[in-house]
Amino acid sequence: MRFQVPQFINIEDKILGPFSIKQFVYIVGGIGMGYIAYNFLPFYLAVLIIAPIAGLAAALAFYKPNGKPFIFMMQAAIAYVLSNRLT
Repeated sequence: MRFQVPQFINIEDKILGPFSIKQFVYIVGGIGMGYIAYNFLPFYLAVLIIAPIAGLAAALAFYKPNGKPFIFMMQAAIAYVLSNRLT
C-alpha cells in the first residue's frame, strides 16, 4: 500500500491573492482597531493612536527578522521585560 506524504508543510496557504490567513487576520485586526479609534476619538487623537496600530499590524503581517515571524520577537521581548533578572 502506498501513501502520499505531504510536501511543503511549512508553507502557509494563501487566501485573497498574496496574503496568508495570519497576514489577513493581522491586517484586518489593525484596520478594525483603527476604525474604532477613528469613530470614537477626536481626529487629532485618533491619528496618534492609529499610526502605532498600523505600524504594529504591518510588522506582524510582513516583517520577518532573521526569517522568523515578528510575533516571536515580540513574545521574547515581553518575556524578557516580565522575567526576573539579577539586580
